[in-house]
Amino acid sequence: LVGMISLARHDEVRGAYDALISSYAAYIQAMQKENGGFRGVFNLGRAIQSEAESSYSNGEALLALVRYDEYVPNDVTKIGIANAFHYFKNEVPFDTSLYLWVMGALADLYVREPRSDYASYVKAYTDWRMAGYAHRRDTTHNVCAYTEGLVLAYRVLDGFLSPAALVPYRDEIQFWLAQGRTLQVSTDDRYRVFFSGRTSPFAAIEDMGRAHGGFLTGESELTQRIDFTQHCLNSYLVWNAIEQ
Repeated sequence: LVGMISLARHDEVRGAYDALISSYAAYIQAMQKENGGFRGVFNLGRAIQSEAESSYSNGEALLALVRYDEYVPNDVTKIGIANAFHYFKNEVPFDTSLYLWVMGALADLYVREPRSDYASYVKAYTDWRMAGYAHRRDTTHNVCAYTEGLVLAYRVLDGFLSPAALVPYRDEIQFWLAQGRTLQVSTDDRYRVFFSGRTSPFAAIEDMGRAHGGFLTGESELTQRIDFTQHCLNSYLVWNAIEQ
């Protein structure tokens, strides 16, 4: 839904997506429970549905509804967004998988309505998330999903905290953006020797045309995953927009 809305903002293709956008939005709204959360699985035509939620269904659904309300504002969507935020803020424990998507949603909401309860929640959640990485700065694994969440949170905090109070968040973001750049495949990275136990295997990228520009899973995990690559790319795009 988020992807289709992004495409449909261009007038020349809007007509091709409007019906699908409305249908997907209606499906997501039907997934929402009375408590404000979203079912992890929702099957059309079944009278009895699972009440189980997931971090991904909750966060991604909220982000999708926020984008849908920007595209086609309506009271029903606004009520669903408000109920979800109230539920997450007051009843759902902080969770690593939920963080990124909720920060994306609140970054958009805060631009439209800079409410202090949005900002306070973002700060508390981000402080908790950063505390979990306080002793992980020596990792060589890709952590761009974490970085992207921080960057999106910073869009809110930048309008809420003083410049001095923002310093720890800027330092954290800039550290991990620098770490992420070491994992991006450049034209000089076709060959690599890495250490594994008592051996030092030699690896070569077979298709540089496909690999160039993507991000590795880790310094010793020489594979590219599209989720890591898109999290890294979005982190740099959003941070660049903030800095400008």
